[in-house]
Amino acid sequence: MASTPRGKPLDADWLSWLRTNVARGCAIDELRGILLSNGFDAIAIEAAIVTAPRGAPPPMPSVPASEIPKPRLALPGAVQHGAGKAELYTVDDFLAPAQCEEIVSRILAQLRPSTITAPPGAGYDTTFRTSRTCDLSDVDPAVARLDAKIYEAIGFDKSLAEPTQGQHYEIGQVFRTHTDFFKPYGAGEIHHGRAGPAHVDVHDLSQRAARRRRDRVPDVGH
Repeated sequence: MASTPRGKPLDADWLSWLRTNVARGCAIDELRGILLSNGFDAIAIEAAIVTAPRGAPPPMPSVPASEIPKPRLALPGAVQHGAGKAELYTVDDFLAPAQCEEIVSRILAQLRPSTITAPPGAGYDTTFRTSRTCDLSDVDPAVARLDAKIYEAIGFDKSLAEPTQGQHYEIGQVFRTHTDFFKPYGAGEIHHGRAGPAHVDVHDLSQRAARRRRDRVPDVGH
């Protein structure tokens, strides 16, 4: 009987990242998903989670605003929104239908309950976010192509990116009104904000409006 292939061991940088975020009170499922999506061994991950100290987080690093990179958009046909109050753009047909289908199939195959972060010692509100999440790894060629397209579109290097996730909503599932900047107890944040988040709808918006997508409502966040 063939043995189950194991992932790579946790190196010192990732182990430090995990211990820091466990101490901050970040959601363990979210941390586990990020590590798995980066190809680390599941047994090593669980051992590191068990031994990670719980308690006061270390001081947060400070990054001058001038050092935070700005997006350099390369989105033909993009439409700007927000009347100058925000750098918000939309563009139609970012992905071809076949690309959407291959991403949707991967999202639906690896869903887990979505999580939120909470301050250390605070209660975890299970009703705040009831959707499901998929952690997409660029080891998969389809995800790698998606990531490369996003990097090119917003002008960021891969080294500045968060892992890509897919979000799936059944009818009645929600993610209540929330901010999109990081709190001090958020998973792995440095700048306390996202310099250029990208959101890709990989379903038919017209069908979603007409039928509210009784079967699936996936999207991709980066």
